[in-house]
Amino acid sequence: MSEGRRLFINSTWIIGGKITQTLISFIMGVLVVRYLGPRDYGTLNLAMAYSTFILPICTLGINNVIVNELINYPKREGVLLGSGIGMRCLTSSISILLLAIFILLTNPENINLQLISFVYSFVLLFRSFDLFDYFYQSKLLSKISSVISVIGYIIASIYRVFLLLNKSDVVWFAIAYVLDMFIVSLLFLIMYKKNGGELFFNMQIAKSLLSKSYHYILSTFMVVVYAQMDKIMIGGFFDEKQVGLYSTAILICTVWTFVLQAIVDSVRPTIIEIRKIDYNKYKDYIVLLYSFIIWISIFVSIVFCLAAKPLVLLLYGDAYLGAIEPLRIITWYVSFSYLGVARNIWSVCENKQKYEKYFACSGAVANLTLNLILIPLLGINGAAFASLLTQVITNLLVPFLIKDTRENAILVVKGMNFFYFKRSICSYFIK
Repeated sequence: MSEGRRLFINSTWIIGGKITQTLISFIMGVLVVRYLGPRDYGTLNLAMAYSTFILPICTLGINNVIVNELINYPKREGVLLGSGIGMRCLTSSISILLLAIFILLTNPENINLQLISFVYSFVLLFRSFDLFDYFYQSKLLSKISSVISVIGYIIASIYRVFLLLNKSDVVWFAIAYVLDMFIVSLLFLIMYKKNGGELFFNMQIAKSLLSKSYHYILSTFMVVVYAQMDKIMIGGFFDEKQVGLYSTAILICTVWTFVLQAIVDSVRPTIIEIRKIDYNKYKDYIVLLYSFIIWISIFVSIVFCLAAKPLVLLLYGDAYLGAIEPLRIITWYVSFSYLGVARNIWSVCENKQKYEKYFACSGAVANLTLNLILIPLLGINGAAFASLLTQVITNLLVPFLIKDTRENAILVVKGMNFFYFKRSICSYFIK
């Protein structure tokens, strides 16, 4: 089978699975958001934000290097997966306990937030098993990951319908997220074992993975800071209702980003392999990827800007009118955000992972500063502007300022040429 054909099939399965999951998620999301209302939905999102803060400690940055390791050392898959999952389970368990103590100390009177945060934090433990997803990506077998993810989400969605019919409290909806990740983790483990796979923990391999991924721990943490700090600061300056409105705007503008994530995930193994064979072709693929992200995002953002009001009213009702203006602002950050996601491929291939922490640190500083200035002045619209400007600074401006990453920034600018977008469509979908 040709390289293009394998890439097309792999991409199709990833996108097909994501489309199915997103359609279910979209329908359930509308029902759940309407049912909970801005305040309870805001409380749920605030709990998620707190849990996401410790995610980098739980993942240890391994996600960013595991595909490369599995491709380069296929005979070590058992010990690579076993060592990675083992480390992540340990750090996740410790992190859940520390988070519970932190929420208890910082929000002593908000029992609802304490309970929801503790329940949702178990998602972090089960996410340790998403390394199986990266394993199947490395084998261009995303069919397996897609089917498992859809099954898990369907079961969790049935549970959500049950909660809606029984008019359940918001804490039970937090359990739905945990249930989804638990089922997916269990199915991944069963499938891997069924196909003869074995898991081994080796301290030397664990140390080797950590030595290659530790650059990403700080960088991922900084990304989390500027991705979640806006919600936490909105909650601090205002209340959970405003968090709910802002979160709804983000929910709408990111509902389609599974397309971008699927493309990045599907092309990652191919680009890594091409890098070892043909450097010029490798750079060309990088530009095509960037161009696709840029232009698809522009088209979608224009649609969201024009249709923001009728879209919010149709989906969520009058209670969420406050989400319209932040939606029109924050929709433009998607392009810059996923350019950063795609840049991780280039960083791994060029062995320049260490610079990711510089990008992330600059983003965290910029986001905190902008949020402190803009949220008191403009409310949730200020948070939206802060998020957009942060992505521009992190994924376009700063890479230009660093000599060793300027080449990547130039590739991004090159990808702004519409010609490359047309080529990317042909390369990824028509062949």
